[in-house]
Amino acid sequence: MAPGQGLRRGARDAGAASEIQPKCGGLRKRRDHSGVDADKDPLRLLRLQVAVFQFRRKLEELLTYYEPTQRPQRSKSPVTMADFEPLPNVDRVRQGQLRDEVTQVAAKASDATALTGVSITSPKFRGPLDPFDAWPLIFRPEPPVKLSDIFDACSRMLEKLDGMIRVADADSPPTIRPKAIHPLIWDSAADLWRDNHRRQAVATAAEALITHVKTLMGRNDIPETSLWQETFRCSRRRPASPASGGPAVRPTAKSRT
Repeated sequence: MAPGQGLRRGARDAGAASEIQPKCGGLRKRRDHSGVDADKDPLRLLRLQVAVFQFRRKLEELLTYYEPTQRPQRSKSPVTMADFEPLPNVDRVRQGQLRDEVTQVAAKASDATALTGVSITSPKFRGPLDPFDAWPLIFRPEPPVKLSDIFDACSRMLEKLDGMIRVADADSPPTIRPKAIHPLIWDSAADLWRDNHRRQAVATAAEALITHVKTLMGRNDIPETSLWQETFRCSRRRPASPASGGPAVRPTAKSRT
């Protein structure tokens, strides 16, 4: 059984899970749809943290349908037993639903294993185990993974994700919603931005702003740098010539003398 191979997912009957293989060594840092590293996105990290917390809570709820196995104090031959056995007279339908819910939440939280580097080791397996794939093993006879291993891994992940969120949040640039952007800017760039043509969107927005300022200033005869210098300086601006497309300035009696 080679390290880095994936664990089999989704065994509905946890006690029937078999041929579990280590997973974790071959995982790589992922990027989201925007190309940002997952460990740099505070929102994605927060979602993972919530998923890990939900996984633990769902697993705890599932365990309320089980009780610790009572092992015989004396036995002439070794007895192979599971750590947990189902409680009598419980709602089996709900029990099955909870198994499915644990599996679903585990799938949502699975990226936390690679991002945090937290895994489980067992002498019965070569290489690390992903806790979100290995949790069914706690119901097997003589389980190679203990419940405490799963819970300890979740606690370490939550702690590491908390630190990663603080770092990512401090390093991330401020975000602005489209509604907070001036309509002149957003209306000119919206279509390009939604189509992920970000550079063209910014350039189009800049051109729209320059055209608008030239219209307000009546200066179509000067380059952009001079336009901004003249716009923001405190002294009175120089009037535009009629040939530049700006408003014509009639000579006064003082200027004719």
